Amino acid sequence: MNVQQYHLSTGINFSFKELIDGISKIIGENFIRVFSEAGELVNEKLQNFKTTVPLSKFIKDFEIFVSRDLNHALFIALEIGFIQLQTVEFLEIYENENRVDIISLIRKKFYLKKFSERGKNIINFLEKNLGKLSPNGKFLANSNFIKKIQPLLSISDLERSKLKKIISVFNDDVIPINAISDLLKEDYVKVEEFCNNSGFFEILYAIICKKCDTSLLTSTEKEKANSILNDSNNYCTLCKNKGTLKIVEQYRINEEIRLGIQQGLWLELLVKEIISEYCNLFWIGRMFETNELDAVFFAFDRLFLIECKDTSFGQNDFYSLAGKAEALHAIHIFIITTHEIHPNVKKIVDKRKNFKIICHHESDKIKDELRGIFAYLQENYPQMWLRYFVHQLRNF
Repeated sequence: MNVQQYHLSTGINFSFKELIDGISKIIGENFIRVFSEAGELVNEKLQNFKTTVPLSKFIKDFEIFVSRDLNHALFIALEIGFIQLQTVEFLEIYENENRVDIISLIRKKFYLKKFSERGKNIINFLEKNLGKLSPNGKFLANSNFIKKIQPLLSISDLERSKLKKIISVFNDDVIPINAISDLLKEDYVKVEEFCNNSGFFEILYAIICKKCDTSLLTSTEKEKANSILNDSNNYCTLCKNKGTLKIVEQYRINEEIRLGIQQGLWLELLVKEIISEYCNLFWIGRMFETNELDAVFFAFDRLFLIECKDTSFGQNDFYSLAGKAEALHAIHIFIITTHEIHPNVKKIVDKRKNFKIICHHESDKIKDELRGIFAYLQENYPQMWLRYFVHQLRNF
């Protein structure tokens, strides 16, 4: 018995039934579809030729076609992320050279081996070359860090823009409430509510002198600040005035939130979550040679590269990305940015048919457009796959 096996990549929610129905229409004259026509006899038939159904814990669905002369079998299984296609030629009873030889047809005429090896080679290449995490990738591989910046994906774009503004001015400094209020040009009460309730700020208690406007000490614990104030007899050691000290709340951006905003990690995390809805094979925050890659994934028999920019995307950024894409042999390249792209840069990008710009200030619009692209590919990929089979099997 001669057995050959091929693996062909699929996207999530691949339409296995549609594929099998299509193949059945093409090869139905020469082959019996076992599980739809004679499921109860499958083991008996195969055991006659000392073989069984090659199932594994990874297989979600499968079908078997047996040639009407019982000389050949075609096993097609839906695995996690792959279609497994296994051909069986029963050499023990193969005598007539004029009979259909599935093995030869698939190897020489259908080009499935070449088609399969391409996907396998791409995946092997990615696994070999994308093993090292980039600086951003180290953060995004840390589950505790992800948990702390996850709220950045669910807040409004207005709140996120407020955080960006505060961080750009104050970085990791301790900030008085009035300074935040002045920066945002918002009512003191609203700002205080935002800082106290968002979970993005560390609340600090500072002892300051009302007379000389000096901060004498800062504590993370209100009780400790009160204790120090009482012990000082409300006396300022700098201006030598008594009864001028008071405790005020001040704020500092949590470190994870600051990094999530400053380094655009929230946007990379958003992209990661969308990709994971449609694809099993993806790499986030990886090094490729000396280049940092935000997101790479393999789905629908295509290699995708995504660049995330929570800042402006300029001409130099494009040429750098084009170099990465060429070295990686990426088929489709997405530029995801929250800032407007200069018209001159957009003209350069638009000349490349495999580059696509996704530009929105609002995170929901980024999600919707990405999901729309993946949904389209997912919906049309089974038809493309089936058309490939129809083209190759039409002479069966």
